[in-house]
Amino acid sequence: MEHDWLFRQEPAQIAAVLADVTQTNNLIIAKDYMGNAYLPEWDFNGIGNMMPGRGYQLKVVLDDVLYFLSNSESY
Repeated sequence: MEHDWLFRQEPAQIAAVLADVTQTNNLIIAKDYMGNAYLPEWDFNGIGNMMPGRGYQLKVVLDDVLYFLSNSESY
């Protein structure tokens, strides 16, 4: 039985997941656990998909809230 409150189960494009933070020009850089970068200002995506269970670090201008879609929705 799948529950919407569980963590995301499917990979998703980082640009789609971080769209709300990017559209407000708040996101400077995102990095994955290997140091690959996503730089929205330069339209550079060295990460590709965000993968469930992996860690990511975000550098933002101001504090923000990141909302993920439920597992029953897709990016």
